[in-house]
Amino acid sequence: MNLFDEIRMDILGSVMLSSILRKAKVLAYSLKNQDFKDWIEHELNGYGRNNALPEYRKISTESHGNFVNSAWKVTDAPIPTNNIPEELREVINNVEMTHSIGELESLIETMNNSQQDTLQWSWPANFLLLLNGRVYAYMSCIGAWRVITKGHLTKIIENTRNRIAPQLIVVIDTTSQLTV
Repeated sequence: MNLFDEIRMDILGSVMLSSILRKAKVLAYSLKNQDFKDWIEHELNGYGRNNALPEYRKISTESHGNFVNSAWKVTDAPIPTNNIPEELREVINNVEMTHSIGELESLIETMNNSQQDTLQWSWPANFLLLLNGRVYAYMSCIGAWRVITKGHLTKIIENTRNRIAPQLIVVIDTTSQLTV
């Protein structure tokens, strides 16, 4: 069985995506396809600030927060989008997942082991003041976070997995080499 067939079988099976990507990296280097090599490198090592992030790695989420005043405390309260200043809505409600596939797989494994379905992605501390009195009258926000679900992470992994085979076929068609 050649490497292409092995990767194709792994994609259809239950092999970890990070393992499949390492095999695809070997194939991409053998075929000398720079675009495919770059994409695999980013998926394996994460996307840096200067790298274009694929759309499937951008997720839309909701935010929750903790609010207090001298008499009351409200915890894990959903923050309605209309309570977020308009110029920050996109920044707060959208998360760019630049992490490596290995990190995403590890997060899912941790969530499975802890029987958690969500992660908390903290807001920048300087944004908290913007919510004071906006969600609950006379209450200060002492913490806010975006809710990242296991489904968000699984979707990124599955979208990546679904892109490998078509990219391999295009690479092989353009180089006319299948004997790797």
